[in-house]
Amino acid sequence: MGIQEEYLTVPQVAELLKVSKVAVYKKIKTGTLVAVRMGRNYLVPKDQANPLKRPLTEADKRQVEQHVKRAFRDYGDVLKWLAKE
Repeated sequence: MGIQEEYLTVPQVAELLKVSKVAVYKKIKTGTLVAVRMGRNYLVPKDQANPLKRPLTEADKRQVEQHVKRAFRDYGDVLKWLAKE
């Protein structure tokens, strides 16, 4: 099995996850996405790039919690109104 079959490039991961390349680099920098540096590029193991196959890391859980808190802070009144419907 060659390296091309085991790893994905940042643009490939971005397309797979439906996010920008910048978002992928941020995930690599924060440690929410494991990557190997090859020269000036990063390669992401295929099992790390599929969010449905890998378990949530602690960093993933913290990020989800932050987004939920932000959603309630910004849209709490609307969510309460919708719950009454």
